[in-house]
Amino acid sequence: AISAFLCGLFLLWFFDRYFKRLWLGFVSSLLLITCPGFIAEHVSRTGDYDAMLVLFTTIYLVSIFQFIRTEKKKWMYIFFAALFLGFMTKSIAAFLFIPGVAVYILLTKNLIPILKNKHFYFGLLGLTTAISLFLLLRENADPGYVKAAFFNDVSGRFNDALDSHRGGFWYYYSYLVS
Repeated sequence: AISAFLCGLFLLWFFDRYFKRLWLGFVSSLLLITCPGFIAEHVSRTGDYDAMLVLFTTIYLVSIFQFIRTEKKKWMYIFFAALFLGFMTKSIAAFLFIPGVAVYILLTKNLIPILKNKHFYFGLLGLTTAISLFLLLRENADPGYVKAAFFNDVSGRFNDALDSHRGGFWYYYSYLVS
């Protein structure tokens, strides 16, 4: 609930601060908190970690947008910090929007400037070091953790239903259509 509230406040702040349109922040926050997928059975009402993930991914998406817009290094570091916090919250699910970020960077013709920016590499080094250190310490404390996490977060989800759910390949498509 706190993460959902903070996400709404963050959207208000972002649209007011950078676009000078508080009403747009209000509308985006209102849209977020009225989406059944965000507020009903799964994300913010049930106390699971998805609301935190939404908060951290929203922060990193806004941060990369702001970095490209302003070229201020603080946004690059906020991007990597939010990405790390997202990873600590829901593992690799935090990286869900990275392909979209890459496409955005390519479409805005900012790939070369970002690759030439030393703060990108400092942030990337910090992110990979922090994640590696966490995984190393966690594996040391509980041998087999990395293998189990990889199975649960990557290979297991794509090879078979992990929660005893049953349905064919087109289950979710059929569900959405119906």
